[in-house]
Amino acid sequence: MLRALRELLRPAPEQGASVDTEHRVRLAAAVLLLEIAWADFDLQQAELAAVGRALGRSFGLDARQVDLLLEAAQAAHEEDTSLYPHLQEINRAFSLDEKERLIEQMWRVALSDSVLDKYEEGQIRRIADLLYLPHSRFIRAKLRAQARERPTEEGRSEGDQGL
Repeated sequence: MLRALRELLRPAPEQGASVDTEHRVRLAAAVLLLEIAWADFDLQQAELAAVGRALGRSFGLDARQVDLLLEAAQAAHEEDTSLYPHLQEINRAFSLDEKERLIEQMWRVALSDSVLDKYEEGQIRRIADLLYLPHSRFIRAKLRAQARERPTEEGRSEGDQGL
């Protein structure tokens, strides 16, 4: 498993720096999404699944790649003393629209266990501010996430039906 994680993290020789940058961006997004799941000090399986879905959809990853990225993100989260390097990576690489989608995914993670904790909401607000996301976009992302996570008649959330 460790070898597979190293392979995911190691750029191919012909791709060089672009793969390394892409990996850092993916890792940064994964760490920030996990930060929301951990914000209430109670990591639920539904939240972890929501993080995995968000990463898979956003970066076109298969289940194995998502698992490896989540492993790397958990290790980075345990080792890091600050979110600043991850926020800096997102600020460098993401457009305003991509930042808004990331914040929407954070809301979806927070809402995935059907309980929006004040610590989750506070952390999303702080991250949105540090990503220089205008408040109107922050609210728009929240409203879209709430609409998608609302249960439907069949018992599934609208968010389970894809983007």
